[in-house]
Amino acid sequence: DYFVMTGAEFAAYRDWFVAEFSKAYFEVTNACSSPKGDFVVASDSQGRIAVFSLSKFLSADYWLSSVVPVSPTSVFHFKAHYYKIHTLCSTPEYLISACEADLNFWSWEKLSQELSKQAQSVEGAQQSAFLPLTADHSVPLRSRKLYVTKSHNIWYIGYDGGAHHIENPPQEKQSEVSVVTSIPSLPWTQVTCLVHVSEEKIIIGYDDGKVRFWNAGALEFEI
Repeated sequence: DYFVMTGAEFAAYRDWFVAEFSKAYFEVTNACSSPKGDFVVASDSQGRIAVFSLSKFLSADYWLSSVVPVSPTSVFHFKAHYYKIHTLCSTPEYLISACEADLNFWSWEKLSQELSKQAQSVEGAQQSAFLPLTADHSVPLRSRKLYVTKSHNIWYIGYDGGAHHIENPPQEKQSEVSVVTSIPSLPWTQVTCLVHVSEEKIIIGYDDGKVRFWNAGALEFEI
């Protein structure tokens, strides 16, 4: 059974969770849940990723018995990048992390197995375990932001000011990403964000304050 909270109560506990996590780590940059929703991962400004089990924090007994909730302690954490992680996103198979220099793919299955192994040893511990994990795939990529669409396509905003659709995941021992489609920057303006509407339609925001609807197949914007 799970304890049901109102929107206001959830917001209060969410703010508390982020505040407590920030005490143990540097600036929290991103967070996302596993495909099954059984654990959460969060990244910080030092290129680290921490893994939190949700089984304890979502149980009714935990919330009903605690007047003041215990500060969350991650089960384990690992160094994912040498720079600030600007994006964490998820596909059914991989946790994807990106910084300004590279792109890493981490198997959800392996992270879940590691979580199960570490959970017993850190029960009640005040600090999480550090693990020297290696990404399943890692490729150099100069990016400012990463997006995963509903159909699990990967797009990124590059330092060239354009938006690019890349292969997901990269092939073994691939030295660079394979770009499927590129939408270049327009004169005097750069891409700031994008929304994937369908396989062909993409909405892109620019730093000139305008939003343009692109036909990715024809590489032309419609409005």
